[in-house]
Amino acid sequence: MGASAGQMVVCCGSAYANPLVRHAKQVLGKEVACSWTPIGIDCRQRAAGAQLVLVGPGVSDVEPVNLAAALVKDARSNVGRDFRVVLVVNELTGSLASRAHAAGVEQVATMEGLPSVLSEVASTPEPPGSLPAALSADIVEKPAMKAVRSGGNGRVVSIVGGRGGVGKSTISLLLALAAQRLGISTLLIDLDLQFGDLAYLLDLEASHTVAEAVGVGLDEAGSPTVSSAPPLLDLVQTVAGEVSFLAAPGLPELGDLIVGRVGDLCARACSAFSMTVLNLGSTWGDVHAEALEASDLALFVMDQRGTSVEACRQASALARRLGMPGARCSYLVNRCGQRGGVTGLDASLALGGAHVYELPDGGRAVDDLVGAGCPGQLFEQENPLAQGVLDLARRLAGMLGVEPLRDSGENTARRRITGRGARR
Repeated sequence: MGASAGQMVVCCGSAYANPLVRHAKQVLGKEVACSWTPIGIDCRQRAAGAQLVLVGPGVSDVEPVNLAAALVKDARSNVGRDFRVVLVVNELTGSLASRAHAAGVEQVATMEGLPSVLSEVASTPEPPGSLPAALSADIVEKPAMKAVRSGGNGRVVSIVGGRGGVGKSTISLLLALAAQRLGISTLLIDLDLQFGDLAYLLDLEASHTVAEAVGVGLDEAGSPTVSSAPPLLDLVQTVAGEVSFLAAPGLPELGDLIVGRVGDLCARACSAFSMTVLNLGSTWGDVHAEALEASDLALFVMDQRGTSVEACRQASALARRLGMPGARCSYLVNRCGQRGGVTGLDASLALGGAHVYELPDGGRAVDDLVGAGCPGQLFEQENPLAQGVLDLARRLAGMLGVEPLRDSGENTARRRITGRGARR
């Protein structure tokens, strides 16, 4: 990497951003293009187009040494996209140096020693597959993630997991509600084609289902029928008077007919809504591959069981084999705070240093209010789980480049729909 070439990503807290960028440009040259983010997962996404990544103190969502380790692993696995990683610390202790070395992080420096380390980096040969020099001296932002999908400008988030019982359905519901409350027009689709239970969970009588939305069904003799898909907004109903919802098919045998039509459904949803949340079942099949292909982000959910972490690791590996880029995968541990349970750090280490969100346990109020069809009250009562999901929704919206409706306030940002919801 020559001093006159390169793109650099800086990941640290805001207090450290300017000093790190200033040190780097003094050594590498003012023409180096710099992209700063305080979020580890965002850093990993941007690193694919960089030649140098500086990881400093104050990263908001993962321990810096774990992020650096994950970046080193990314660099080694991305053929033709090699980049160098430098971990910058306030104090270089022996234990930290050992951890970094064990994780393959070869360049570790204090803020004072950073210039000499950068000089060493600048004098080494440029890695294969490096990009040409960018001509901006300012901090620049990379475009938000976007799946390869026809349709509107909306974003699709898939909620997935490696095993059942981790809370995917509840998180899907609360995430959709949180996004809607932030002023983001949101559609929640239950894509658990075998035993989707969101409508049951909400004690909601589903007026229409995913099967109807894609134009498939069964006639009186039980034979498959296929027809033109009706307008999506004629089918969705409201949940708790807030978010638009499309229920899972009531008959598991319709699943085979729906597969192959999910991509078109997502494209239509993106034309009508700013965000679509897909709740996927724990038994993986063709619908998962199709949903992931149409998704801008896959959120893998674990809980306090160590077996759920291993199942999540296997599921995310399968997602990558199905073609889902690692940069479009995020992870979270649900029900944190239970004594002796899995922490975000535990899960991060098991997932090779990946960023892992933590959601606190919301207690019995979650089951009680969701089952009563009043999930919105969890936000009004500032339930810990609801507050955690609200913060998660803000982060995901920023990552995905989703903006609230410009003409809506927090309490009035409700997209009017023509479908009707019926409460039992």
